[in-house]
Amino acid sequence: METQKKQSSFVKVLAWFLIVINGLGVLIGIAQNIMLQTFMKDAKFQNSMQEMNGQDSGFPPLMSSMFEHMDLMVMGTLALAIVAFVASIALLKRKNWARLFFIVLFSLAIVWSLISFYMQYDLMSSMSAGQDVPANFATMQNTMMMVSGAISLALIALYVYLIKRLRSESIKSEFLEA
Repeated sequence: METQKKQSSFVKVLAWFLIVINGLGVLIGIAQNIMLQTFMKDAKFQNSMQEMNGQDSGFPPLMSSMFEHMDLMVMGTLALAIVAFVASIALLKRKNWARLFFIVLFSLAIVWSLISFYMQYDLMSSMSAGQDVPANFATMQNTMMMVSGAISLALIALYVYLIKRLRSESIKSEFLEA
């Protein structure tokens, strides 16, 4: 008689949460791709994107590059959502490759949180650089940066916790080598 391994509720809850979130991500990604492909063929949209990416746009270079390659970013996001959705189902089925996938994905999410916080800081700084801004605007800008920083830190803490749990021996023992 085969002994059945004890399965934690942590993995089950995490997997179902990820299935729902990534399933919604796939649907949103499909809608974004349809809209972007529809709008990108419009000459007015293409002209406005070229104007936004001009040298005098005021956007930091990284932000301009993102606008320039918007179609690739949206397609890439959809592809990632599809892969993450499949991996979420595999996580529920206790496939070890899915556990490793999410450890890597959460690690990359930490890096992305830091990059996106820097991008927001860079954008906010460029908005007021060399300009005389009202005190209320500077206060609002600082408040937004503090809130954004707190959210980034909270997300990073969550990702670290999830990585730590997925790497724990008790969770590892639940997964099949497949």
